[in-house]
Amino acid sequence: MKRTARRLIAALLSLTLFLGVTPLSSAAAAQGDITDDGKVDTMDALRLYAFVSGQGSILTPTQFIAADMDGNVTVNMIDALLLYSVASGGENEPEKPQGVTVRAGITPESTYTKNIKVVNTCTGKTFTATTKSALQMAVAEIVRYEMGMTTFAEKSTEAWKAQAVAAYTMLARHCYNGAAYEIYMTKDIDLNNSHDRRIYDAVGEVLGIKIAYNDSKKSAYNQLCEVFYSAGSAGTTCSTMAVWGYVDYEYLQPVESAYDNAEWVTYCSAGTDPFVRRFSLTMDELKTCLKKLLGKDAIYQDSKAGAYSLYPTKTVGPYWMYSNLWYYNSQGQKTYVMGNDISYAICAYHPVIYCASHALTVVGESNGTLTIETRGDGHGIGLSQYGAAGYANEAGWTYDRILAHYFCIEEDTAWGLVGPKWD
Repeated sequence: MKRTARRLIAALLSLTLFLGVTPLSSAAAAQGDITDDGKVDTMDALRLYAFVSGQGSILTPTQFIAADMDGNVTVNMIDALLLYSVASGGENEPEKPQGVTVRAGITPESTYTKNIKVVNTCTGKTFTATTKSALQMAVAEIVRYEMGMTTFAEKSTEAWKAQAVAAYTMLARHCYNGAAYEIYMTKDIDLNNSHDRRIYDAVGEVLGIKIAYNDSKKSAYNQLCEVFYSAGSAGTTCSTMAVWGYVDYEYLQPVESAYDNAEWVTYCSAGTDPFVRRFSLTMDELKTCLKKLLGKDAIYQDSKAGAYSLYPTKTVGPYWMYSNLWYYNSQGQKTYVMGNDISYAICAYHPVIYCASHALTVVGESNGTLTIETRGDGHGIGLSQYGAAGYANEAGWTYDRILAHYFCIEEDTAWGLVGPKWD
């Protein structure tokens, strides 16, 4: 709890300074007593930050009035920043984010590029990486597919660069043994288009850089890190262990993602991708989806006094690792259904519902129908695309700092950013 609080405080102070929010008058500060304990301090700021970022409960009408720091009859991240500026007195400036060194590569790049193949299943075009320019085009195609909206690079292309490094690492590993990587876009990248050219040029600035172990004792394949990315986390990223229950990568541990919140995601997606989603379905519908996903004839459930019929039995941060639903595995053992399985099963097998994340909250149940909220979009592992865009465009971070943050890279870690060894 203390560690989480410190991270939230650091995030608020960093955002305050980067966005140039100045402290309010003492009169305005008096209205910031969200916790109603007779004082305005960082606990009030944390309470408000949790609310506006979608990580806390709703505010009462009285608390809402107290939270409206700038008096515009809305409560958003700016109010949280203003309140923190008041509570902290503008002191304790954070260390300016620093990047990490790109280490010299030791493995000839053709080892990774020779089998790369990106297939656009919509246009039918195939991109290979037989030359540097061809590799640049293949990676640019993925960056455009993943983060092509202009808002991702409104002020800076650093988020695109971070995505390019992650995408190339993923491509090099995925295609290493001959597998093709498929995308679906109605139109391929066009270098005569200024927006597409900007993506292509950004990719060129980091071409060949990978997230990897620079260790000659490892095989070329095992030097590459297992890289993941998703549209956005629930405010904190997730580990592979919490998603799949196995393989706990040291470079894929949970980290805060301060810009994964309703306000930034709404802006960055131009309102097309809500941070919080709500849907309703019956337990029978959910079990039917899970049976199809898991190939089981029956899904059972535990019950607990005072709980809804669906609840988590283990959580990691905002994410459900295991639920109270279970089945018998092939060895006849009782096996609990993972939160990610619930999300994936609904997306794959329910005819109309999109369950965007396994950061789940059951908010109601009536006549056998569950009402569920999700936060974020995707598995939440590794790079958050919305988070990267926020850090790049609002906080001024460079691509290497973004990748260092999301993949736990420091100068002395065994893994890091590894440059190309062109041959």
